[in-house]
Amino acid sequence: MLRPLKDWLFILPDKEEEGIIKLPDKRPEKGRIIAMGAGRLNKKGERLPMSLKVGDCVYFGGEVDGLDRLGANGYGFIYDGVKYFAIREMEVKGIL
Repeated sequence: MLRPLKDWLFILPDKEEEGIIKLPDKRPEKGRIIAMGAGRLNKKGERLPMSLKVGDCVYFGGEVDGLDRLGANGYGFIYDGVKYFAIREMEVKGIL
């Protein structure tokens, strides 16, 4: 079972739609949150609540490469043969 820490999210990227030609340099920009941490701690040690929830479909945009670095604060990885993204909550640009 995948369980991220602090303000990290594990995202399952959306699959390509059938009938649409995907260009090689076009990368996933949205996906569904499948797991998330409890939130980060502030300087007083208080937990800051997350503004997202498991199941949210989110737009994380930007330059994403399946198994390489994702922006400043995220990574792609494979677990049990499935590709996921690990990003921080602040990398999410919107809920779809």
